[in-house]
Amino acid sequence: MAFEGFTLDILHGNAVFVSGLTDRVLQTEDLKKIKNFDELVLLIRRLSTMQWFTDKMRYQIERYTIESFNGI
Repeated sequence: MAFEGFTLDILHGNAVFVSGLTDRVLQTEDLKKIKNFDELVLLIRRLSTMQWFTDKMRYQIERYTIESFNGI
């Protein structure tokens, strides 16, 4: 059974946003291209305009990106 929300999976450095209702990819973002905090902020601001973008998704992207900055 599908749910009406959206999910975020980070696969090989790509953020993949998927509709739970249709199970289709809505959007992808290449997180490997983010080189500094300014670029991260711009990405988060752009994604925040999307109705389906949640705080949980923001934290997941921030955590992944900051870990990649630190070489983890």
